[in-house]
Amino acid sequence: MLDGMLVVLSEPVPGREDEYNEWYDAIHLPEALTIPGFRGARRFRTAVSSEDPGPALGASYLTIYDLDVDTEIAARNLMEARQNGRLSPLSPALATETIVRAWFNPVGEWARVAEEAPRA
Repeated sequence: MLDGMLVVLSEPVPGREDEYNEWYDAIHLPEALTIPGFRGARRFRTAVSSEDPGPALGASYLTIYDLDVDTEIAARNLMEARQNGRLSPLSPALATETIVRAWFNPVGEWARVAEEAPRA
């Protein structure tokens, strides 16, 4: 079970989406995953359906960082990494005014159990 998650919404500067994605995938995530307690990350882009356009979030990208330490420890480790220069500066292709960050602690865990195939 995870000890927590950091969820970040963000948006590239208009016209700089390729640069934003390159920085995120090649620089930011590899550096972030060297921070103690950050064990993995997943990135998503909004999907729009004509049948369900969904809510307007104000950002089209979502990153979920999986934590294997308490969120308070992870937040402190992130702050120390920034202060000690272990993280590169934010990309100029990142629209910093769109960043929304939230820390989450687990409250439960469920999984769908696969049905067994009928026996002959």
